[in-house]
Amino acid sequence: MSDSISRQDAIDAINIHFGFNIDEEYGSAVQEVINSLPSAERKGEWIEQVDCEGKTRRILCNLCNWKSGQYQWENLNYCPNCGAKMK
Repeated sequence: MSDSISRQDAIDAINIHFGFNIDEEYGSAVQEVINSLPSAERKGEWIEQVDCEGKTRRILCNLCNWKSGQYQWENLNYCPNCGAKMK
């Protein structure tokens, strides 16, 4: 059995449980947190782009081509753009 649920289902469950619309009460903060969680279904990997001197310039998500700076991705185990879990 899978533990996966949609992000919208999570937001709807929070709204029902607390009896109000989280977007109205907290703006988009809760939705941003939920949307930033890694996806259970998608698995990706970081691809290094190197310059002509062999130095890493940036890293790409192989699924959505999100580009990070050289050091922004080092501690990420998921893509902040598409939510894929990274190898």
